[in-house]
Amino acid sequence: MKCSHCLALNMATDATCFKCGALLRGQRSGRSAVDTPAWGYVFAVACGIIPIISLGGCVPVAVGLGGAGGCLQMARSHSIPVALRVVACLVITAVSWVIFGLLVLAIAEMANR
Repeated sequence: MKCSHCLALNMATDATCFKCGALLRGQRSGRSAVDTPAWGYVFAVACGIIPIISLGGCVPVAVGLGGAGGCLQMARSHSIPVALRVVACLVITAVSWVIFGLLVLAIAEMANR
């Protein structure tokens, strides 16, 4: 855990900062950074179905899981306003689907040759 006073990295179990001695328990907010809002899972599932639709493959799995992970990470970032997080998740999902669409078009083009 990072101390908000001196920015030193401490263990998660430490009660006080080893550098400045500030209490770390008081710095923890009531809302944990690992709390994921419900809307974040909607975007993660929208990206996560890409490998299922494509029936596997290394690139679709990377695109789908990368998009899902990016959406979950963005949804958990409580330092950014909710509206911007939703827009960012929407953009990540759209980019994932565009990449998947371009991959499908490239494979269709190669099959027609």
